Amino acid sequence: MSKFDFTVRFLSGSAKFFIAAWAIAPAVAMAAVTVPGAPTIKTATAANASAVLVFSAPTSTGGSAITGYTATCGTISATGTASPITVSGLTNGTSYSCSVK
Repeated sequence: MSKFDFTVRFLSGSAKFFIAAWAIAPAVAMAAVTVPGAPTIKTATAANASAVLVFSAPTSTGGSAITGYTATCGTISATGTASPITVSGLTNGTSYSCSVK
C-alpha cells in the first residue's frame, strides 16, 4: 500500500479548497560500488610478433559485473572479455612489460 501525504489549504478570497498529494517512493537499499580488484597474470607467453596473457579474474568485482579487460604490452593494447588475451603487433626480439586491467 502506498503512503500519501495531503495538505488542505484555504485559498484566500474564495470558497474553494484544493488537495495536494505527493507519492512517496519506498526506500531502496543500494549497495556501494567500488573499484574492482586487479586481475592476476598467471603466464605471459611470447609468440610470433605477439604475447598471450593468461590471467585470473580479480577476487573483488567492486559490486558490479566486469564486462571486459585490457591487456597492454609496452604501448600496444588488446581487449577481451576473459582470459587469455593476445596482444599482437609486437616486434620480435624486443622485451616488453605487460599488464592486464
